[in-house]
Amino acid sequence: MKQWKTEYKILLFFGVIFVIVLVFYLIQSGTLVEWITGMKKGQYINCTEQEYQKGISYTEHRCTIGDEAGNTYTLSYPQINIDRPDVQNLNTLLRANFDTVYQSIEYGRDIRKLELDSYTSTNYAIYQNDRVASLLVTDTEVVASNITVSNQYRAYNIEITTGKLLDDEEMRNMYGLDLSFSSKLRAEIVKMYATEFGYNYYGELPQFRNQNIDDSITSITISSVSNIYIGPDGNIHFFIKLYHPSYFTEISYRITVDNGQNIQYEIAL
Repeated sequence: MKQWKTEYKILLFFGVIFVIVLVFYLIQSGTLVEWITGMKKGQYINCTEQEYQKGISYTEHRCTIGDEAGNTYTLSYPQINIDRPDVQNLNTLLRANFDTVYQSIEYGRDIRKLELDSYTSTNYAIYQNDRVASLLVTDTEVVASNITVSNQYRAYNIEITTGKLLDDEEMRNMYGLDLSFSSKLRAEIVKMYATEFGYNYYGELPQFRNQNIDDSITSITISSVSNIYIGPDGNIHFFIKLYHPSYFTEISYRITVDNGQNIQYEIAL
């Protein structure tokens, strides 16, 4: 009986030593902290798939990545369920862009074990009218405290009846955005600079001319009507870069064109 107790104490002693060494190792490696944090805050990575039918059939892939500071980073991209080479190439492009952003966030989170100083997220929206389904992809650059620095937009359009991926020229032809429209757009931008910044493009004296504004206006041609998409309001939208005197740089403006080809503009946040 005494011998059994002695052996038990020896086993218990070595068991305690083993547990202490194991805990020390887990703390040093960060595994224990990660496990405890994971228990408190749930899964670090949660990815889902959802089927949708919105003019076109597509599968949404969405991932939420969490860090140890309790922040979450949400990314998403669609895969269009149309068996055409051009659409499949688009799917490959969308997946590759997502993978790049996803791996960057996951790597940064695993290395720093804290919230990221800066990162890029990618998300999308699909809008449609009776002819076209538009996919608008937004890549958002974010810095500390979740402040959005800039958005980069990419638009893709699919003809609903044929499943064909439409380029900008086909979209311009479909909606009558021709040379006369580009002249109308240029006149609207000239008016904008006069109204908002007091700059008279046609009457400014040479010593007061702003070459950056002049370049923005003269660069407006039919080819600058690109990155076209159907918005949630059913109207045509696209983006152009214009010099902003207050920011001393070019920024993106979103142009909206209704059925009567009336033009509105806003800074694309």
